[in-house]
Amino acid sequence: MKGRVLVCKTLGVVGTGSLMGSRALEVQALVAKKLNLYPIDAATQVVSRERHAEFIFCLALIASTLDKIAVEIRNLQRTEIGEVAEPFKEGQMGSSAVPVKRNPIKSERISSLARILKGMLNVSLENIALWHERDLSNSANERFTIPMAVILLDEMLNSMTKVLSGLKIYDKRIAENLELTKGQIYAEFVLDALVKKGMPRFDAYRALQQTAFGAEEKSIHFLDALSSDKEISSKLSREELKAIFNPKNHLAASAQIIDSVTKMVKEVCRA
Repeated sequence: MKGRVLVCKTLGVVGTGSLMGSRALEVQALVAKKLNLYPIDAATQVVSRERHAEFIFCLALIASTLDKIAVEIRNLQRTEIGEVAEPFKEGQMGSSAVPVKRNPIKSERISSLARILKGMLNVSLENIALWHERDLSNSANERFTIPMAVILLDEMLNSMTKVLSGLKIYDKRIAENLELTKGQIYAEFVLDALVKKGMPRFDAYRALQQTAFGAEEKSIHFLDALSSDKEISSKLSREELKAIFNPKNHLAASAQIIDSVTKMVKEVCRA
């Protein structure tokens, strides 16, 4: 990215280096080295703005990812879900109207700033098509978009770092939410187990559907309903069903995925 964005151009008003003659590229390389920049391979009066648009796109992409994380935190902090919460300092104000609320203000700020930054991408794309590859209609807006995009992203990253480093996770509430359907979230795994026991998939599907609907109407746990069903219990014992209804048995490759991503991020940070 640095090599494509941090470029130096000293080749004159049309990009041929005519005033410097045959050593024009050599002079440009020396100037670029002195300024810790990269010499441009080809340019007109101006450096083509595709590289600037690419830079803003990368910033907007990072901003979108931060926004995605922020939105998830905001949703999980909602009263009816309540699985996580932003850090809340002693004496911090929550809602201006409701003293008991702890609003996710940092996550909301991240989402708000992301909208501004993402809007700058369209400006950068508009700057690519310049009249005869040389007009300066890009100049005025870039004096705002480029520095402001960097400043906004810096603020978003700092805010997200604070949020994640102090994020409160409520394990008990997560466990409670897993039980909101009274075990029906495990229907897919029960279906798979029945098929592996030799039950035709369509028959297993219909049996589970009928049992689930009946359990919902009677407000009983899906595990109990399955254990009471003769057709299903003849294939799966109570103990086998209980194992299926244990969320810890469905973590699969989660730990490996987390370790892999963590390792990758650490390697990128060291690079």
